[in-house]
Amino acid sequence: MPVLRLAAFFLTAAVVLPAVSGCATAVLTDMGGGARPDGRSAAEIARDADIEAAVQARLARDPQLARAAVEVRVRDGVVHLRGRVGSARLRERAVRLARGVPGVRRVLAQLAVAGP
Repeated sequence: MPVLRLAAFFLTAAVVLPAVSGCATAVLTDMGGGARPDGRSAAEIARDADIEAAVQARLARDPQLARAAVEVRVRDGVVHLRGRVGSARLRERAVRLARGVPGVRRVLAQLAVAGP
């Protein structure tokens, strides 16, 4: 789990810092747990990042989905899957894998099917 937390930290930094360019120092130095410009606390952002990393890991470990072009984003426990998969069955598989991650409240799939 520490590896996931570290990955989540870097993923969060990669997403949050560009979004608040010019405020990077404030984001990095605010350790008080206060709300961020998007209204979420540091704990909420970290929780979403943990979920996002876990969903990405599940999809990457699945032999049928590992090569699929699926982008994963999480906000407030809601997983957004976007991209392209090879079949409707793989679309449902991706949704099922995402739903199985602890902390996921809902999965919204915008996955185009590129096959039968």
